[in-house]
Amino acid sequence: MRVPPFIARQEVPKFFPGMISPKTLAKLASQGEGPPFYMIRGKVVYDTRELWDWLTRKSIRVEFPES
Repeated sequence: MRVPPFIARQEVPKFFPGMISPKTLAKLASQGEGPPFYMIRGKVVYDTRELWDWLTRKSIRVEFPES
C-alpha cells in the first residue's frame, strides 16, 4: 500500500493499524501534546513522516528473554 504524504486524522488507523486512534490523537491535540498537525480545508491532517517519527519516539522497545 502506498502511503500518502499527508493523512487525515480519521484515516490514521488505515495506515497505522492498532498504533493510535483518531480519538487519542484528538485528545492529545486538545492538551497541546501529540504529533504536529495541520488544518487543510477544515480537516486535521498529519505529515506522514512526522507522524511516524513521533510514534517511534513514543514507542517502548520490548525484548523477550530467550527460552
